Amino acid sequence: MLGVSGNVEETLLQRFLRAYGKLFGSRPELFAPFFVLACLGISIGGWWKPLVEQEKVIGGSKFASQWYVTGSRTQKHVDTWESEDGHHAWSPKAVTTIFTSRGDPETGDILTSAAFDEIFHLYRQWTSLSVSVGEKSYTTWDLCARGNLVDVPSMCTGLETTTTTLPTTTTTSVTRTTTSITTTKPPTKTTTAAPDANTYGWEYYTPTTTTRTTTESDENMTTTTAASRTTSTAARACVPSPYMPCLMVSPFQCFSEQHELNHISYQHLDSVISELDPLMLPYTARPSFRGTNDTWIKQHLSMPRNDARYDEEAPPGRSRGCHWFTSQGFFPVDLWAGRASWGEDGTSLAGARGLRLLFYLDGSRRAMERLGLTMPELADEDAIAVAMRELSRKWQALVAEHNSNFSHVEAANVEPWEYVEELVYSDPNAVTQYALFVSCGAGAAVLIYPCLFLSCRHPQASHGCLAAQGFLLIVLTLLTASGLFLLCGYQLSLVTAMTLPFLGWVSGIDYIVVLIRYLSQLGIDFIRIERRDEVLGEILATAGPGITFSCFCSILTFGFGMLTPIPAVRDLCVGAMLVTAVNYLVMMNVFAPLTLLEAWCIKTIKPDAHPLVCCCHRRAIRKARASFDAWDPDNDTMQKFKEDPQEGTWLREKYARFLRTRYAQFAAVVVAVALFVVADWNKGNRRIGFDPEEMLESSHEAYRGIQLLFDYFSVFPSNLCFYQVDVPGRQREVLDLYQAVTGSTYAVEGAFNNYLTTMYSVMTHSVLDLANVSEVPALMENDGELLAQQAGLNMSMASSGIAPYGMAPLDKDNFTEILLELLATPSDSAKAWSPATANGSRASLYLDLAGVNEFAWDPAFNESYQPRIRFTVMPFFTANLENDDHYHDAIDLAI
Repeated sequence: MLGVSGNVEETLLQRFLRAYGKLFGSRPELFAPFFVLACLGISIGGWWKPLVEQEKVIGGSKFASQWYVTGSRTQKHVDTWESEDGHHAWSPKAVTTIFTSRGDPETGDILTSAAFDEIFHLYRQWTSLSVSVGEKSYTTWDLCARGNLVDVPSMCTGLETTTTTLPTTTTTSVTRTTTSITTTKPPTKTTTAAPDANTYGWEYYTPTTTTRTTTESDENMTTTTAASRTTSTAARACVPSPYMPCLMVSPFQCFSEQHELNHISYQHLDSVISELDPLMLPYTARPSFRGTNDTWIKQHLSMPRNDARYDEEAPPGRSRGCHWFTSQGFFPVDLWAGRASWGEDGTSLAGARGLRLLFYLDGSRRAMERLGLTMPELADEDAIAVAMRELSRKWQALVAEHNSNFSHVEAANVEPWEYVEELVYSDPNAVTQYALFVSCGAGAAVLIYPCLFLSCRHPQASHGCLAAQGFLLIVLTLLTASGLFLLCGYQLSLVTAMTLPFLGWVSGIDYIVVLIRYLSQLGIDFIRIERRDEVLGEILATAGPGITFSCFCSILTFGFGMLTPIPAVRDLCVGAMLVTAVNYLVMMNVFAPLTLLEAWCIKTIKPDAHPLVCCCHRRAIRKARASFDAWDPDNDTMQKFKEDPQEGTWLREKYARFLRTRYAQFAAVVVAVALFVVADWNKGNRRIGFDPEEMLESSHEAYRGIQLLFDYFSVFPSNLCFYQVDVPGRQREVLDLYQAVTGSTYAVEGAFNNYLTTMYSVMTHSVLDLANVSEVPALMENDGELLAQQAGLNMSMASSGIAPYGMAPLDKDNFTEILLELLATPSDSAKAWSPATANGSRASLYLDLAGVNEFAWDPAFNESYQPRIRFTVMPFFTANLENDDHYHDAIDLAI
């Protein structure tokens, strides 16, 4: 039969949709529930693990891995970095605290005595923090980055004294004498298990002293002899192994006040530390900033570095600054001073607008290894990782508390980025706010958009309840599409999770409006006469093509978006395509059958169940029925139930006619040209991109810190990584690349020597440690040729600064054997400070600071081979990043 569309010939798609509608309309009570159950099954299947097994769904991927270009060098670098997860457990993490002058930070100087007093009051509290994880309690000293040496600060308290009273003897003597005899045996050295169940042993010296006293009376009288033996046991030389200083990058390293933050065990040794190790620099020899003026402070913050890496031609911000406890660690001015200015001579600081303090938390694996020897009950890597997060957040709260009391400076803090990401994805306040936002939006949509389909005067043209039911189906669509998204192995990024609900609402509401509009256009006469399968067939035949083409175009668009090489955009397009497709299927297979229920209400003249018009409709219908004995829908009085509420509206009668006039066409052209001009102006005058802090809400605790960090500082930590490179055999090429990178415009050497230079240094110092003073001049003759020979270095490959006495053997096995022997942490901490064995411990400390413990290794083929280095890191700093163009240039230069 002909539908309401008349004699117009139908397309193939229309005929198909009509046939499908008739089939579905014949048994809607069977097909629609089945489709709903299928959707619920997919939803439950996709959300089962997140809800039941507490599996993380949102934010599972790192930020960098979401926004690189697939197949690019950046992806290769990021994936390599992430895959070599062995080094992450050893890598320290920086907590960054930024200070600016209170008032006008653009002109205020932070390098003043008053500012330093306020900052130091907060700064000194870092080493006094403590946190608890379950029954375990950790202090800053357990968690801060301070190398890999074992801590035994109380070795001397292990002194044991035992006094034994020997049996009393009685003899008869024929002489009268009084004798006192004391004998001392030579000390004996024994190796015993350490006390307190430690896993390492000590060498003990045990001197034994026996005292015998004889008292004699008159001749032939009784003599009594009493004796006792005293044994004293003490660890060799009674030298403690102190808690090494925590790694803190700050200008206070230039002053003796930094010593107040060192552990008491290190404070006792500081005055003689350079005698134990010539590379170490005592804090007690450094000046104090207290009671001085601003000019004096700036002069002492501008001291040049005092090692072979000092370059007079280098910018002062790179060559001047403060040393750590060792000359191997140097913190240049550019690392901790923001927008620093220099005097006319270019060697003294004139001021700085910002100050950055970096507090390093240790790698969880290193902290576990260190605690495992001294406090095994705390050596739980998972608990250590949690404790580090808690310590970082405790410091965050402490900075915020002090900032409210500061009068000269403003303080802000940025936790390690991985902790910031966790807060972004797991912050209950953020989740609650987003859920509240979505809920309010959904509630507003439920209340407002069905009102567009209400008609108080025309009961049979009012479809508010049907529109509200359609919105509930949009919720089903979103659950089904997200469940299918998760079943396909994807994870919801924060952007995807926030975008897809709105996309689902827009497309779903669009489909609902179209279906309801075409239902209204069928007319009451058609609905009264035709069967329900004919009604549904007609609706799908008229409304279906438009909905289908709209869905097809959206899927095609998002399908092309899936080809985007950026993972975050690609995943968003996959989710959007699924939402669009599921929306179409739900609306055509569930909502369209619901229109049959609405058609039945129209046919039987039932009121719209929407609460805003239900009572009004009931009264109108009841009044009409009371006026006529016979219920005749064709009666003129009942025409108001059949009238189209769209007839005579302003949009149809006036605005639509206006759009056809020349005035409207001219206005459209003018608006289009104006928009084009504005867009072109924005392109040339607006900055492309965004500020880093815009990734966070302005209320986020890290927002101000990130804003200050990127506004005032242009130096940031970076890493030069070598993957599957024959480092032993290509030492020259590796160091040449490192020098080329750090000598470029946008890079500078790291705070510590690279691991190869450090290895050469400790190999030569081990020879000097074991040599007599008289032998040193001969070792240093001919530019240290004999020193290099005894150290096992190849003098022919010497290079000023990075390898002054040559390089290590090029053979992989020899190189690796030497490196691992130097890296081995002494199980006996006394050896850490004994000059006879200083190379083993000092090398371990310095190589650990240079990042050797962050290497990834391939196992050896068999016992006759050494393991192979697979992944190494040489830290450095990117510098001079003043604006967006500098960031782009630095990236291009690095690639």
